[in-house]
This record gives sequence, C-alpha cells and structure tokens, in this order.
Amino acid sequence: MEDVKWMARRWARDLRARGHLPREAHSLAEARALMSKSPPIPFDVVLLDLKLDDGDGADLLPEFDQFEPPPAIVIVSNYYDDLRAQHLAGRCDAVLPKPTTAEVVCTVVEAMHSCAEVDAVGLFCRHFHISGRCEDIVRGVAGGRTNAQMATELGCSRGTISSYWKRVFDRTQLRSQPEVVAAVLQFALQRLRRSRELTHLCSPEMTHRGRCWPR
Repeated sequence: MEDVKWMARRWARDLRARGHLPREAHSLAEARALMSKSPPIPFDVVLLDLKLDDGDGADLLPEFDQFEPPPAIVIVSNYYDDLRAQHLAGRCDAVLPKPTTAEVVCTVVEAMHSCAEVDAVGLFCRHFHISGRCEDIVRGVAGGRTNAQMATELGCSRGTISSYWKRVFDRTQLRSQPEVVAAVLQFALQRLRRSRELTHLCSPEMTHRGRCWPR
C-alpha cells in the first residue's frame, strides 16, 4: 500500500516480473476494499505506507491480524520516527525507511515469502567480518530500530552510532541502512536456495509461506 502511484506501480511491475502477484492500494479505502473481497484474497506480505491522504496506514494493522494466517507486514515510510517505532514495536516484521528502491523492496518481499528461520544477520556479519557494536546496530536496524533507539539501548550517543555505521559501510561498500537490510535478507535467500539445491526437497515451483527475518 503506497499513495505515490508511480512508485507503487513500479514496485508492482518488478514484483510481477519475479513471479509474484501484487495488488495495489493507494489509500486506506482502497486497501479495505481489497481486504473485504469475497472470496478473500490471500496476502502473504503487505508493504504498508504510514502517511496516506485518507488516514494512517498503521490503522490497518489490527485488521490484517484477522487474516489466517496473518501476512508479514513491512512498513515502508519516511515518517517512522522514534515514537512511532515504540508504538509499532512487535506489530510489524520489518521496516524500510524511504527513500528506497524497487530492487530493495523486491528483495524484502522475497525474503519474507520464504519460510526458513535463518540467522541472516549472522551470515552477513561473518561474511564481512563485522562484530561487536557494529553487529549490534546491523541487528538493530534489521529489527526495525531507529538510530536513537539503538543509542539508548547501547548506552552511547547518536554520533557514536553514526561512527559504527561508517565502519559498516566502509567494510561492506554499501551506502545506506536500507541497502544493509536488503543485503542481510539476500544472504537469507542465498542460504535457502543452497539448502534447497542440496536437499532436493523443493521444486522451483513450490512456494513456502512464513516468515524469514533476521534474528
């Protein structure tokens, strides 16, 4: 759900190209119309913008909880401040700060669509030899925490958090926190694909539903 129509259409186009079946909604009213269709439309992953012309996207969270099974919720917003983070903690599965790209969105959707529980942050950090506080902030952003929240939890200043991010960016050659989240999820997907190839348990057509998010 995204109120910027050209952005929503680009995400939908790229998701369709990867074999997904996206449904677009640009407002609360359109989202509720989709949710009330009969027979119900099964939603595996919801991309949820917060600031919409006709209200707050977070108002839909209790309504999505009524689905069985409930979809994974990814908040995609540039209005995800510290207060909202506290209010929505535990009610969403991932947070992507804007601006982001269609490629990042597709990566997150594919990872959420997978079922295995993978320590994706651990895989990512071991690959790039990241440890200590730098690993802590990667785990924090993967779990939807803001820099201010991580500074409070780790007992340091925001400037110190920024210095940790500089080390992570230098080590990984990534440029932003959304890119780090997307890369972490890509590690989860690669592990899943290798596992499937080795065990021959899954055919390429099979879809596995569930959550795949860094622990």
